Amino acid sequence: MLELPISSDATHFSQEHMVFGQHYLVEFEWIEREDYWVAHLYDASENPIALGLRLMPNWPIFIDQKTGITFLLLPKTSNALLTAKSLRTDFMLVAYAV
Repeated sequence: MLELPISSDATHFSQEHMVFGQHYLVEFEWIEREDYWVAHLYDASENPIALGLRLMPNWPIFIDQKTGITFLLLPKTSNALLTAKSLRTDFMLVAYAV
């Protein structure tokens, strides 16, 4: 399992990660009207892999069928609530290869 640090407190930001030899650009976006986060995944050439993935703690965000890499959002404490301000402080993005 590989922890991918969440780099910003902003409600819309992106960050790049090298995950088990694969380059990903992850864009995070807070949907204010619905009160939830979504993620958009892109490859090294910024081609979309998956868009509009709703973030739910302890549930796979995305499983890359080509590489077997799974992305998951985990709470740092058992009572963490996912809000516009808590993504960076109370959660961690992890990846693991199957």
